[in-house]
Amino acid sequence: MGIGAYTAAILSSKAGFPFLAALPLAGLMTAATGLAVAFPTLRLKGLYLVVTTLAFQFIAEHVIYHWESLTLSDKGIKLMAPDLLGWKLDTYESFYYVILLLAVAAAMFTKNLAMSKTGRAFVAIRDRDIAAEIIGIHLAKYKILAFVISSFIAGLAGALYAYLLGLIGPDHFTFHQSILYIAMIIVGGMGTVLGSIIGAIFMVLLPEVIATLSGPLASAYPAFSPRIGAIAVVVYGLVIIFFLLFEPDGLFGIWIRLKRYWKPWPFTY
Repeated sequence: MGIGAYTAAILSSKAGFPFLAALPLAGLMTAATGLAVAFPTLRLKGLYLVVTTLAFQFIAEHVIYHWESLTLSDKGIKLMAPDLLGWKLDTYESFYYVILLLAVAAAMFTKNLAMSKTGRAFVAIRDRDIAAEIIGIHLAKYKILAFVISSFIAGLAGALYAYLLGLIGPDHFTFHQSILYIAMIIVGGMGTVLGSIIGAIFMVLLPEVIATLSGPLASAYPAFSPRIGAIAVVVYGLVIIFFLLFEPDGLFGIWIRLKRYWKPWPFTY
């Protein structure tokens, strides 16, 4: 996302690229970056893969901070409000529909990809890579393809994020943000499109719920007032631990069980 955001910001502010040109180019740049990261991580999986890809973030942060002539370091890059076929996207409301349209398109693409030959190969590699290789699936090819496709979509999201904020800097892509995105996938349900959407909604609304409850709590118990922020962090951690230990399929798994329960109700036999 950070690379996509900076690519769009640099193309827009320094090279004068229009919104419709900068957006796909940001996706292509991140796809190329994903390709570069994919090769040294082909033999890794599970926690080792997660740690390696998170470590890449520190390299990206170092480049952003120290390549001042290109990224302006911590000063950030300012973007002008984009223009979409004569429609000025200068408010959150106007930009909302563009983001919604692209989010729906990305979800539809991913859902169809999951049902294609490539998607079935992804599932086979995820479940048991040795068995997938035995039945003729090219592990390296599909692992690299997974990196490239996911990086392209993340790059588009980063570019939209940059245009939405109007000012992009390294503080917008912290390690905490990376953990938050992983938490969205874990809570929503890994390996599902709907689960990712539900997890994102849940993790974005959770701080709002905590903030709403913290006001009355601080009024009733003034001693807790300085610790409200710490309580929010603890709740975040407990939510992730709960889903990892007791609900590995996430909110999507709960949704599926509810559907199965109510579908034959009241005749459950």
